[in-house]
Amino acid sequence: MSGQPPLLGVVRYMVTHMLAGNVVVVRSIYEVLGQNDSPSMIVRRYGLSKHAVKGYIQRIVERCGSRRRAEIIVSRVGPIVLGAVEPIVVDDGNVAVCKLCMVCSPDNARMVNDPSVRYSHVRRLHKAVVEMHIRRVLDELRAQVAGHGGGEVRG
Repeated sequence: MSGQPPLLGVVRYMVTHMLAGNVVVVRSIYEVLGQNDSPSMIVRRYGLSKHAVKGYIQRIVERCGSRRRAEIIVSRVGPIVLGAVEPIVVDDGNVAVCKLCMVCSPDNARMVNDPSVRYSHVRRLHKAVVEMHIRRVLDELRAQVAGHGGGEVRG
């Protein structure tokens, strides 16, 4: 998403993946950029491909404009997203099921159990939910910064 501030781009990307049930993607991003684990450690820990992990990291770094900025943002945002956002898409064996669509649109509820399909589903069909969680994460970040006497957080 070009044109949006780096913080907002990172929060949007991580929140959308978390809502999509791609928790391992969010953990991978946080552990590499926020905790300085190596991509090869993440590959072994979660069974992801090296290319997938590097792709997730590259997307965040591109949104931020530099690796250092990405590390700073992810180190603060990662724990909030991991602690405050519950997935709406869950694994049901060979398929993924959207808990929200089961209520309002059962025909859209089942999808291929693939991280990119899940992400796309949430991004396209649940924009209001994504925006609500982005606001929650940014509010929590503002509260943390204010509690530490830091500056203003601009999303």
